[in-house]
Amino acid sequence: MEAQSAVSEIAASNLLSALKGEPYEHAVNLPFMEHRLSPPKRLFLSLSRKVGVFAASILDGAPERMALHIKGDLFDDEGILCFENPYRYSAYTVAALKGVLEVHHGPETSYMAAPLLAEERGFRVEEGKGTSSTYHNVIELELAGEKKTIQVTATVTEEGRHRIVNVDGYWLDCVPEGNLIVFQNHDRPGVIGKVGSLLGELNINIANFALGRKNGSGLALGVLQVDSIVDPAVLERLRSVADLLWVESVRLEEGL
Repeated sequence: MEAQSAVSEIAASNLLSALKGEPYEHAVNLPFMEHRLSPPKRLFLSLSRKVGVFAASILDGAPERMALHIKGDLFDDEGILCFENPYRYSAYTVAALKGVLEVHHGPETSYMAAPLLAEERGFRVEEGKGTSSTYHNVIELELAGEKKTIQVTATVTEEGRHRIVNVDGYWLDCVPEGNLIVFQNHDRPGVIGKVGSLLGELNINIANFALGRKNGSGLALGVLQVDSIVDPAVLERLRSVADLLWVESVRLEEGL
């Protein structure tokens, strides 16, 4: 009840401020104080939501815990909170949380409702800050469910482009846009060729391909960006490929 009351108070305060023509701190369906974020930070805000969608889509089950860490000089002065009370989450945390919940509750899940929805379902949310040793600035998301835990690291390039650079310890260069097919496979000759041939047979065009390998593991992780929506029948055909351990699809839309 405390959470519902807080959300109602924020929404009412927003409406009153808007009617008076005054700026307001939080928006119901739009990114909280987005106007107070610099352009580089806005890019990380939209990236946070994408990473949430990506991780939840490949988790294989309902999420139980999410931890988001923002790392790098860009976030040194970060003090903007999405909710002052009762959550006090950063804007990036709420954006990632919205992305996670979209997968199970639909894209209509609002930024305002996301923390409340998580609390109602006993979904634990953690956040933190730190320094980055590999890239100037990164966001790191860990999403845990009953069956497994997914870890995703993402960044924004100097050209202002989103990139997922690590998934569960596999370093790669993935463009998080559009329709993706994510899979783990035995790292053997011919596996990727089989996947490409099958997609060609199904008249699905590959736009981009990213592959990450772990030395000595005998395994690899691939992300295919394709031009069409991946339906369940396509996934079932891909899962029949002997050397693929698992296959999931991800649908990423632009915007916040």
